[in-house]
Amino acid sequence: MKVHLLTEGSTKIGFGHITRCLSLSEVFEMRGVSPSFKIIGDDSVRTLLNGKDYHFCNWIDELNLGLLSFDTDDVVIVDSYLAPQQCYERITQQTSIPVFIDDNMRIDYPSSIVVNGTIFADEFRYPVKTGVKYLLGSRFLPLRNAFWNIEPRTASDEVNSVLITFGGDDPRNLTPRILRLLCTDYPSLIKNVVIGDGFQNVPEIESAKDRNTNLHVSLSGEGMRDVMLSTDVAISAAGQTLYELACSGIPTVAVLVAQNQKNNIEGWQRTGFIENAGSWENVKLEEEVLKSLKTILPVSVRKDKSITGRSYVDGRGALRVVDEIFSRISFASSKRFSIRKATFDDCKTIFDLSNEEYVRKNSIHQNPISWNEHIQWFHNRLNDLNYELWVILAEDNSFIGQVKFQIHANRAVVSISLVARFRGRGYSSRILEKASSKLFAERSNINTIDAYIKPNNIPSVKSFERNGFSFLNEVTIENDIFHLYCKTQDSLSKN
Repeated sequence: MKVHLLTEGSTKIGFGHITRCLSLSEVFEMRGVSPSFKIIGDDSVRTLLNGKDYHFCNWIDELNLGLLSFDTDDVVIVDSYLAPQQCYERITQQTSIPVFIDDNMRIDYPSSIVVNGTIFADEFRYPVKTGVKYLLGSRFLPLRNAFWNIEPRTASDEVNSVLITFGGDDPRNLTPRILRLLCTDYPSLIKNVVIGDGFQNVPEIESAKDRNTNLHVSLSGEGMRDVMLSTDVAISAAGQTLYELACSGIPTVAVLVAQNQKNNIEGWQRTGFIENAGSWENVKLEEEVLKSLKTILPVSVRKDKSITGRSYVDGRGALRVVDEIFSRISFASSKRFSIRKATFDDCKTIFDLSNEEYVRKNSIHQNPISWNEHIQWFHNRLNDLNYELWVILAEDNSFIGQVKFQIHANRAVVSISLVARFRGRGYSSRILEKASSKLFAERSNINTIDAYIKPNNIPSVKSFERNGFSFLNEVTIENDIFHLYCKTQDSLSKN
């Protein structure tokens, strides 16, 4: 099993996606798996990725061009605002454990684990879909390992320090604005200012600071945690950092710096953990920040807000997500199924499967099948000595799919199709292996199995190749291109 993290990050995009992926990566590493990163980004994120296996590339284009593919047993995690629907569909077709991180119901996700750790995401109206497992709400928000087990700060009687943090790049140039404001109105407060790797405004920050200002540059997760726990209150952008502040129990004034933070700021305002100072575009932003800061100064207010933040974020979100992934891996490795000959009782079930859009699209004959046509075909096949029609059943006797063999002399043409909820979960490869062995054992005259596969049906190509099928040539059937793959009984014994 390999774990791949596909994401993006740069001074232009921000670093939130990478930070979340790093959180998940740390859990995998703790469990003995070293993930690899593929990143659309620039050099500004290299410090974050120090010690990781990463590669800068446009993985979206590579997926679309077929230059990037995955094995069925791989775990592929995508955290992106750039990837289109078709990228997610390609990944779902190729791997049994796709994991898609979302913030705002950006697309209609195909079969996968969908993670949205946004506060109150469990109330979002995600569609109920077969094959999609949702992990929703702040319990599943991935935080860096520095926040997995921490003791929250105890509220002091007086506010002596304030944290200023506007992400890894401060795209709205708010840090010097807020710092100047605090130096003027709260000169005696210790001002802890976080400067990320993507900051372009460090000279302006330097000129705005006073003697009670501490600049913290390129902090690690541990460094960020320690600065938070040494601070009484915070002024922050409304992104990923809000969850770290909540976990640390630091009452916060939040500023909206991007529209994709809208759910965050509204959700946290609803809990009572933050004071919402509004959008960075507000001409009265400084006035709103001071007003909000004044609200959280009393110790009783800070104690309540600290307890509230901790009640929603305990820091264990990344571990919960990876627990779910490993439970899928365990299921995939232990799944059992049986193969039996079809009977007429299977007629309707196979009819429904055969007319699924995905099945028809990858078949030689792509038109929908009528019920009367199917009944006649089914009856003929059950009585055809040169045809094997088998059904695949899970341990609980639920229908997984069908395998068909059309026999001509000493060769057989195979076709396999699975119902939607069993696709992409590692079944097809094992079913194909068992069905091939069964056919060779029961039909001793058969020495070759042929398969006609559309070139763009990458999951099927991989499944057949893993089972010893070799590409023979390209053929045209009914004006459509297929690749002919073959497997001999000799290759079965070698495997």
